[in-house]
Amino acid sequence: RLSDDPGERRDLAADHPQIVARLGEKLDAYDRLLPQASREAMVARRKRWRSARGASAAVRPNVLLIIVDTLRADRLGCYGHDRPTTPNIDALAASGVIFESAWAQSCWTLPSFASLLSGQYPTTLGLMREEGRVSDFPYVDPVMDAQVTTLAEALSADGYATAAFFTGRFNDSLYGIDQGFELYRNYKRNIDKNRLPMRSFPDFLPEAFEFMEASDPRPFFVAMNPSEPHRPYLAPEIYMQPFTEGYQGAFEGLWIAKPILFGIDRDEGGWGLSLADGPKGGRWPPDLERPFGGRQQVTLEQSDIDYLGDRYDACLSYADRFIGEIVDRIQKEMLYETIIILTSDHGEGLGDHGVFLHATRPPRLYEEITHVPLIIKPAKTWLLPERRTIDTPVELVDLAPTVLELVGCPPLPGVQGRSLVGAMRGDQALDPERPVFAETRGYGSTVRSVRQGDWKLILTLAEGATEPGVELFDLASDPGETRNLATAEPRRVARLTRLVREWAGENAWLQALGGAP
Repeated sequence: RLSDDPGERRDLAADHPQIVARLGEKLDAYDRLLPQASREAMVARRKRWRSARGASAAVRPNVLLIIVDTLRADRLGCYGHDRPTTPNIDALAASGVIFESAWAQSCWTLPSFASLLSGQYPTTLGLMREEGRVSDFPYVDPVMDAQVTTLAEALSADGYATAAFFTGRFNDSLYGIDQGFELYRNYKRNIDKNRLPMRSFPDFLPEAFEFMEASDPRPFFVAMNPSEPHRPYLAPEIYMQPFTEGYQGAFEGLWIAKPILFGIDRDEGGWGLSLADGPKGGRWPPDLERPFGGRQQVTLEQSDIDYLGDRYDACLSYADRFIGEIVDRIQKEMLYETIIILTSDHGEGLGDHGVFLHATRPPRLYEEITHVPLIIKPAKTWLLPERRTIDTPVELVDLAPTVLELVGCPPLPGVQGRSLVGAMRGDQALDPERPVFAETRGYGSTVRSVRQGDWKLILTLAEGATEPGVELFDLASDPGETRNLATAEPRRVARLTRLVREWAGENAWLQALGGAP
């Protein structure tokens, strides 16, 4: 009775069975207005609620984790982008918690996914070992140690139904990324061979909805990895047209293959494109005719570079449409007890620092690649009325311990991240001086970075070199990382270098022991 008990602390159901019956009839009438599939799912879910630890027990929330491939934070409206790329993601952020400074642990899929799902850094997981290569990909790609306990394994052991719907070559079961998922799907595709617009959401959403709306009495943990913003930045024409209309330039009508993006460079004279090196020792595949009439050097205009960014924005708009559909479906299917998390495994270079792509040659860990969105929409029981913003830097290794605390599951063994739940609730401030790290190894170079407060250090040790290249940036005054202050700030460089080396050394020691204890 809300007039006497506005905080809903006294359950009077046993004292007023007639009122219970009358209001229950209204709920039943409402159920009859729902589509048949929705009604059946809701009835099954209501039975689960009533049988779980008694009628008044709290229901454990579902978890939906959407890891959008190649998504840089600054192209979302809720992160300050000035174009209408993400109205649905922005709406999700408006009623959840948005972390403005979230860092991925690497610049490409395998180490980023492994860290995100385990709460451990790539070196600790053994993913920086040159001798562990699985393929001839220029970035090292060892298999994740099967002894590592993942978020999916922890939730499965604690009573969750788990499923993954992925799209990439390097988050495949071959690398151990499927650990803990009782249903695992990977919709891999040869991008340059198929030469089709990206369409991962239409591929996996029917089966994902079927899994989430099943009558399984267990709560679910579902991870999705849509690939729409990934190169070649090609969405269906209805999404491309608003962003690219009017373009007439070098890339018009061209399939944007990886060798083309690799060939783009900027020097003092402006932008250029070198096509001397094809993808396989200078040879272009038979199904991809050599562009530009065989010319090896092409001059580009700024409008050409902007056009590629416009294509990226169009793909993001296309992905946002499906994320809106997912959120609407969850609300219509009465899954109010679902935590929705949106993030990415890494960002993407779009001409920043003169290059494109994320797994660049040589490797880079600039902000356009490591700064990713992290939005957490808690279950309805949190009743957050408006967006809560957290600007203290955090890492994606923090995600696994955060999810486990949100659902009341025991912590992962060996976790190196920290739960963000206290900061989400507003009762525990994050340490603004806590260092956050990233690392990668590719093309023979090892690159590691640390951010502490507004200062960021990048160390690049090229193959055969005895000393690393050093870059130091003040992100407060130079968010684009255009001014290297390493020479002007030797003491700061020394202190941050010591942090990186201690961190990397500890992770290597843990990996040698067989993983973090």
